Amino acid sequence: MGVDADKLMDGLTNELVDAVRKMNKAKTVEEKLIYSKIIRNLTKSFAVFLDFANQMMDCEEDVEQ
Repeated sequence: MGVDADKLMDGLTNELVDAVRKMNKAKTVEEKLIYSKIIRNLTKSFAVFLDFANQMMDCEEDVEQ
């Protein structure tokens, strides 16, 4: 069973956009802190995914040569 990269990127992007919107609407510092942590975790996940995708593309280029 493979992972659909586009679905994963879309899902992470949608979650990130949603968290930013909710943080903008948050009234208290505590709420903003919660959304800040969520955004940090999502961006870290996004970075891991992009790094993995980049490594996979590098491997594919090596195989083609």
